[in-house]
Amino acid sequence: MPLADPRGLQQPGLPGPGAAAPGRRVRACGRLTEAASKHKVRIKDLVRQLMPMTPLTGDLGKADLAVLERYADPRLLLAAGDGELTRLITTVSGHQQGLQRAGRWRAAAAAAGRTLRRPPGRAL
Repeated sequence: MPLADPRGLQQPGLPGPGAAAPGRRVRACGRLTEAASKHKVRIKDLVRQLMPMTPLTGDLGKADLAVLERYADPRLLLAAGDGELTRLITTVSGHQQGLQRAGRWRAAAAAAGRTLRRPPGRAL
């Protein structure tokens, strides 16, 4: 064998625990990403049930989560003034969204409020 490898024979061995760490991290990251995606879909589905005219048509952003955290009930959302809702959205979104997004949320809450006020058994 010294003709094939001048250093001689190499002792075979198993990789240590450090060699498997990157693989574990990649799998954990994949599981967390999948779980976050499922949670976002679940949140959007729940909002869609409560407010069928939901503004959540694209990605679920930080501003949307802040609105839902504070005003998940459409009545609370309508009770919050335009200024308060706009300030919340503007602050949380880093001035990327504001009055227009607040208007969409309020319109969805108003439509849900009309639906909630209907007597049971009446057609939509």
